Amino acid sequence: MNQRQTVAAVVAVIALGGAGYLYFVRGNDGPGQAQRPRTSGVCLATGWQGDAYAHFTEYPPLTCPDCGKQTFYPYWYCEESGVRFVPDLRVFQPGGGYPYSVRCPRSGNPSCTPWIPEINTTFTDHPLPKLRP
Repeated sequence: MNQRQTVAAVVAVIALGGAGYLYFVRGNDGPGQAQRPRTSGVCLATGWQGDAYAHFTEYPPLTCPDCGKQTFYPYWYCEESGVRFVPDLRVFQPGGGYPYSVRCPRSGNPSCTPWIPEINTTFTDHPLPKLRP
């Protein structure tokens, strides 16, 4: 291998390493967001709706990206009734993780899933629960 080929190989390895870093670590959502799951939901203190990013070990209430308080809860979706909702806050026990089963407040369906905006595009909103003092 001559000197020109060696330099080209080193440049290619550096370029691929940089691209991998940008894709896997930085992602399109800002520093470190690629390794934290997105949660679509609402801040019960301000009503702000959007996405929050949290580590797998963080559970609701999450820190609201808008106001900075721990009042951000995920939306859930009932396919049976087409309702987007925040479950009764009692299902979110401190340090207890996500509930195994969330019931739809309209139909009682126990097979609700986290709401994904790109998939669950047709929905009606159920009234939000009141934030506990």
